[in-house]
Amino acid sequence: MPDHPRSGVCPVERVEARAELERLFAGAPLAAWTAKFEAVDCCVTPIATLDEALTDPQFAAREMVLTRSDGTREYAPPFRLSAHPFAVTRQAPAQGEHSAEILRSAGYDDAAVGALVAAGVVRVS
Repeated sequence: MPDHPRSGVCPVERVEARAELERLFAGAPLAAWTAKFEAVDCCVTPIATLDEALTDPQFAAREMVLTRSDGTREYAPPFRLSAHPFAVTRQAPAQGEHSAEILRSAGYDDAAVGALVAAGVVRVS
């Protein structure tokens, strides 16, 4: 089988290597791997779930998590521009907040919008 043109790794070998790494990492809990790699000069970072990322101390320190007025959380931009400090001037719209308005502007009448909502195709809030 020919090598992958960019990596030089055969696709079959890549699948086998990934399976072996999955078996290896499944053999110990995340805390054990984190402790093992802390003592080594290499870049290894666990992949966080969304909830883990939103509660990560580094995200809090960089002010990268915003809490909306309804209690939901969202990410702030990860970059900072010194001459243009980040500020939330208005909340992001809620899911479905503008659905009816957008559909009406696309030519749907109230009955058609109602039918889409009833069928679960779109949400309105």
